[in-house]
Amino acid sequence: MQKILVLYTELADYILNSFNYFAENYNSEFYVVHWPINNEAPFNFENSKGLKLYNKSNYNNDTLSLLVKDINPDAIICAGWMDKDYIRIVKEYKGDIPTILTMDNHWEGNLKQQLLRLVSPFYLNKIFSHIWVPGEPQKYYAKKLSFKEKQILTGFYVANEGVFKNIEHQHENTFVYIGRYIKHKGITDLWTAFIELKNELPNDWKLKCIGTGDLWDEKIQHKDIEHLGFLQPSELSKEIKGGVFVLPSHFEPWGVVVHEFAMAGFPIIVSDKVGSGTAFLDENGYKFKSSNVSDLKEQMKSIILAKDSEMELMSNKSKINSNKISNENWSEQLNNVLTSLKS
Repeated sequence: MQKILVLYTELADYILNSFNYFAENYNSEFYVVHWPINNEAPFNFENSKGLKLYNKSNYNNDTLSLLVKDINPDAIICAGWMDKDYIRIVKEYKGDIPTILTMDNHWEGNLKQQLLRLVSPFYLNKIFSHIWVPGEPQKYYAKKLSFKEKQILTGFYVANEGVFKNIEHQHENTFVYIGRYIKHKGITDLWTAFIELKNELPNDWKLKCIGTGDLWDEKIQHKDIEHLGFLQPSELSKEIKGGVFVLPSHFEPWGVVVHEFAMAGFPIIVSDKVGSGTAFLDENGYKFKSSNVSDLKEQMKSIILAKDSEMELMSNKSKINSNKISNENWSEQLNNVLTSLKS
């Protein structure tokens, strides 16, 4: 039985789904140390046959080290380099077992990143045997940090296939947003664009918004806008049957939710700041300039005026695009790392 230690920040159901998939198919157990659950994304997480969860807030440095020693992992996956407690643990195992860094940052070339690029060959590359990123934007950054092609894995974030492949997409005149109610998600831009479009082009389209956050009490009230609050993944298929998914973020390093709704067959509208658009937006929707309400409105208008046949083509293309990343591929990559370093 392989034991994989995961040192994680904010958990989400999709990453646990990937862990469970690997555990079931590769005779493994995952031991996941994680930060406290975020109140803006209060997912319900439970232990399973191949998955054991540990809230980091219940441990100090000494007890956390004892926990890891007791687990005696065959590999470590560490989310980023910001948590110094995590880095300290990884250092203890470097060179002995696979140590995999994950990140979803883009290369922006700012001073902080330039400095990290200079020290990485003597720091991150000495600690981690591999780096695992969501897609091409992050792979470019990984190479800037001096990781070689053979050390870089991609497709780290995978939509929960058990939830989203089971949604049988129906054509509905509904725009759907899922995300936190916070400014950088661009949700106020979406509300503004939707209402202006209703006034300029009378139509029967509706907007469903799912999530919670700091802007919840400031949410726009409109007869055609429905605020459903936070929903567990298992509840989504009951509320969302079809429509067009919109993610208007001002900043979104990746955005697994785009993969989720592509998998469910939704046409997609995303801003140019959504990283996952590079993988999942291709002839199945529209991209607009972030923070530009007029541009967002134009893309929404294009959807409203589209023929049923065009919408069906976009829906089918979304499903095709979603196959670019899967739990099967995720598991194959991890297994290759584990087996190659054993040999």
